[in-house]
Amino acid sequence: MEEKKKRVVLPIKGMTCASCVSHVTHALEKVEGVDKVNVNLATEKAHVEISLPDIPLSKLVESVKSIGYDVATERITLPIGGMTCASCANHVKNALNRIPGVVNADVNLATEKATVEYIPGVVSIEDFKKAVSEAGYSVLEVEEKAEEVDLAEEKMKEARQRMRFAWAITIPVIVWMLFEMVSGKPFPNVVIYNLGMVILSMPVVFWAGNRTLVSGFKSLIKGYPNMDSLIMLGTGVSFLTGPASFF
Repeated sequence: MEEKKKRVVLPIKGMTCASCVSHVTHALEKVEGVDKVNVNLATEKAHVEISLPDIPLSKLVESVKSIGYDVATERITLPIGGMTCASCANHVKNALNRIPGVVNADVNLATEKATVEYIPGVVSIEDFKKAVSEAGYSVLEVEEKAEEVDLAEEKMKEARQRMRFAWAITIPVIVWMLFEMVSGKPFPNVVIYNLGMVILSMPVVFWAGNRTLVSGFKSLIKGYPNMDSLIMLGTGVSFLTGPASFF
């Protein structure tokens, strides 16, 4: 009788092209016990078929992170009731780590809390409560994940600020360039015009575009270049060689 295989769905962050899909696929296939991998760029998910049921989910996550991508995970703190010793903490920790979808669980006896990193959509709070209950303990009232919501909102706010900043500088640069294209003469002169282009483009490239540059560089040095790497190289070469031709 064929052994039943375990299937895991990982939400992948950072993929931008077919090359990224290939890199993630090969990284996951290298993990011992993985039989089949199907990565979908549109849904940003990796469907992994595993023949070794005891393989830690953290191993799959680390394989993805090692090539410059990431797995979308969340963290939650669970107040645990009934623990009295280190052995209790270990029992709760093991129970949580055995749940499919949990990347890592750690239990602090002093604070009577368990910190769980998990893949959203694969496992829920109810699964945590059930596992802890079956181990002989209980999950007390879970606090609202206000911190996670605030963090997501903060990231969106920062992204909008970067975009507004980039456009606030780029629009004047475009107008300045259009004036030169229409009149045929740099305003007010060649040196100031070219120097102004360089100076104004620096904060847009190196601050507003910082995340893309860093992501592209990390993927490149790890040997798994992606679309961010292409943007990083194109922008970098243009920025370094362009000014040299101005003067």
